[in-house]
Parts: sequence; structure tokens; C-alpha cells
Amino acid sequence: MFVGEVDPYLNADVACHFHSLFPDFELLLLPEARHFPQLDESEKVARLILSAPVQGTGSAVAQTEASVSVDKVRVPVLPPGGKDA
Repeated sequence: MFVGEVDPYLNADVACHFHSLFPDFELLLLPEARHFPQLDESEKVARLILSAPVQGTGSAVAQTEASVSVDKVRVPVLPPGGKDA
């Protein structure tokens, strides 16, 4: 779970409480991110996701797909309503 440390709503204390309820989830506090860490720290979040081990393989996506780099990651933007056109 990515949480911005300066999030005025879901602050680090609340995130730590959630983590105590769900200890199997990894809590990653991003010091300069606010409520939307995937936007505030997009490159850092992308690197962390790409370097995470793929479940059951012990390897990371970034290691198995060497051609993938942060600057090539694109997030699809859906139109209003959230459905593909």
C-alpha cells in the first residue's frame, strides 16, 4: 500500500493502523506525497511496482523484462464515467 506521508486525510498514523489490521500488506510511506502518491511520486511508485517480486516466481518484473523502464510506463486514461470508449 502506497501512502503519502503528508496526506491530510490518510496520514501515516492511519496508514500504520491499517497495516496493523492487514500485516500481510507491505506499507510504503512516500515522504513527499500527499493523497495521491501515484500522481505526486509517479516515477517512484512505478519503480517500486516494477521492482516488486512477481508472486510465486521470486523475480521482479523489471528483472524479467529488461526493456521495461519507468519512462515507457503508460497508464491508460479512461473517459468520464470510467468506461472504455
